[in-house]
Amino acid sequence: MRRTTAHGPAARDRLRRRGQLAPDRPASLILLVGDIGCLGNILITVEKYLAIVTPDATPAEVLDGDHDVVVQTIAYAYHASVRGHGAILRYDNNHPWPRHADDHHVHRCDWRYPDDDPGRVEWVGEARWPTLGEVVREVMDWYYDNRDQLPQADEYATPLVREPRTRWNPLA
Repeated sequence: MRRTTAHGPAARDRLRRRGQLAPDRPASLILLVGDIGCLGNILITVEKYLAIVTPDATPAEVLDGDHDVVVQTIAYAYHASVRGHGAILRYDNNHPWPRHADDHHVHRCDWRYPDDDPGRVEWVGEARWPTLGEVVREVMDWYYDNRDQLPQADEYATPLVREPRTRWNPLA
């Protein structure tokens, strides 16, 4: 799978240029990475950067689920694919696309081709980018529309084995 991800000082500078990080304050970010295994041997891989909006919030307050702490997604990638085949779709804002008003877009792919196919790219826009729940619903609808063509329609994709992690200030 080919993906561009936001890491290090260059990514922090890009987020600041977009106005998503204050230039006079260190980045207070959490990186969430994980997989959702679905029917049809479909795997949804999620990468989200959350900005801590509440001033002076501590990592413990955020990770313990303190409901008085506000976070906001500033960068994301939701990648759905059929295990052993190719991508279905990928929503992201982690790289620009030519002639788009902003970085929010979706790649719609033919799952029968390899993952390095960028697919048909459609601009989504900052006002219309989906939540993770909306992406899961879209992939579920796609599954039912394409179920009869899938080689393992009744199998769940096993999420990748990786160390669960939530990192505080991943771009610092």
